[in-house]
Amino acid sequence: MILARWLLLIAAMLGGGYGGYWLCSDQVVYMVLGVPSGAGLGLLASMWALVWAEQLADERRRRATYRRVSDLPSSGAARVEGAIHGEPTLSTPLRGLSVFGYGLALESPPFGASSGYDNGPEKLLVEQLEPFWLDDGSGRVFVDTKAGPLRIQVSRPRLEPHDGVPTPALRAALKRAGADPNHWLITANLRAGEWALTGGARVRVDGWVRQEVDPGGQGGFRGTTTRPVLQGTKKHPLRVKIVAY
Repeated sequence: MILARWLLLIAAMLGGGYGGYWLCSDQVVYMVLGVPSGAGLGLLASMWALVWAEQLADERRRRATYRRVSDLPSSGAARVEGAIHGEPTLSTPLRGLSVFGYGLALESPPFGASSGYDNGPEKLLVEQLEPFWLDDGSGRVFVDTKAGPLRIQVSRPRLEPHDGVPTPALRAALKRAGADPNHWLITANLRAGEWALTGGARVRVDGWVRQEVDPGGQGGFRGTTTRPVLQGTKKHPLRVKIVAY
């Protein structure tokens, strides 16, 4: 990064007959007071691209580094892998399993009432994932799936004909998609599949570490203890990859 900043500074000085510049902690800013030459502008743009590429590479290296839960920083990007623990709070629409998360894939005749039933099948994917504890053997970290953007990476379930009466949860999913859950043409031709995330499943989580007050802590110097939490932010979405069910 230091080399890139000096090269950018040289490019700025070559960019015009006169100008001013200053150095910041994260970047070099060049303010043009005259009219820079075309060659200088090209070199300046190249140096900016180099700085941006180095920053991107640094971020990728930080996010690609596995960490043990016991070694998580107080703040920053981190990746951990371990098993899910806690109390499941969801039920799968098809099988009624108690889970932490699920994905429901549906394929049916077109849902829209005005689109007709000759335009090919419509597809719907519903995914839910509740907060959970992740244990990697060195400790546990709370994964807050509700605090920011969430991305779930999982193999899509195989679709099979659904030959039973739709459950209330399945009817609710159809209704959310704009379909009539009581229409015989839709329910009779429905193909569905789901994945379920139960306790003990192994996941890989990329997220941003923050500290929060531990409600079960014993108290410290100031009377409270904190615990690390993995969550998503606007710049760093929470990514949960299901490694093994």
